[in-house]
Amino acid sequence: MDLEDRLFELKVLQPLGDSVDRYFYVKLVGVSHLNPDRTSRKKVIKTLIQGQELKLRREPTNIYDPNAILVCTEDGRGAGYLDARLAGDVTRSMKQDVRWRSYVRRVLHEDGTTHWGVVVCMVRYNKLTDNASSTPGLSGPEFLAKHYPDYKRIEPQAPLETLPRWAVLTIAGLLLLALVIAIHSC
Repeated sequence: MDLEDRLFELKVLQPLGDSVDRYFYVKLVGVSHLNPDRTSRKKVIKTLIQGQELKLRREPTNIYDPNAILVCTEDGRGAGYLDARLAGDVTRSMKQDVRWRSYVRRVLHEDGTTHWGVVVCMVRYNKLTDNASSTPGLSGPEFLAKHYPDYKRIEPQAPLETLPRWAVLTIAGLLLLALVIAIHSC
């Protein structure tokens, strides 16, 4: 795990606490196509920011895959799809009351190139023990408060603002080194 992943996890995942069963990173597919309403996914991708929560919208009437899951912004603009195999697994687990969230991990785009992509962090929450109290449509914090009474927001032990100067410089140096390596590997 690189430093960027660790910082992302401190910022986005750690506050979710013990409610997270597992998480993993995946690249969305179909990002160069148009959405069903003919809007450009590339334009949507340009607006995404790291850590932004994205919605998972099942498309059971999708002519190509009845398990298709469009990953979209809060206002419903599609950024891409989960690949077919993962979408099938997520769909089956959703039917068993497993809750999922998705967060932007990295936007892969440079102006002037044709290469587009979005890496998202898929978060699977612990299965609900009381299915009768499940209320779809709650926001992340509302959902956690309702279904996980022991949930507490955990703040990072040492936020970057309180790290010693040498630690901040070390982190900055490592990020710069990773950037140089990434540029030279292209």
